Amino acid sequence: MTSQEKHTYWTGVFTAQKQSGLSKKAFCRQEGLSLSTFYYWQQLCSQDDEQTPAIVPLILSEAPSTESASLILTLPNGCQLSFSSALTPQQLKQYIAVLS
Repeated sequence: MTSQEKHTYWTGVFTAQKQSGLSKKAFCRQEGLSLSTFYYWQQLCSQDDEQTPAIVPLILSEAPSTESASLILTLPNGCQLSFSSALTPQQLKQYIAVLS
């Protein structure tokens, strides 16, 4: 099983546990799961979720009238990408698709 498949599996297990109304210990006993493994994957999946960058809306105002205007995109890791004001929305969309 790939790590993505494991993540998906365990996310389903956590959802089932919450919906069952059982404690984690009772749920694991009922499903034949190790409680320590349940907690391990719960911690691992929550760390993965915290590291997933959020998509934030980009609010565009009126375009500046100067030719030297640019768009600076700051990534979650601190890197900055600078684009000229001549960048079309389609080109920006393509750059974002490549980066994600």
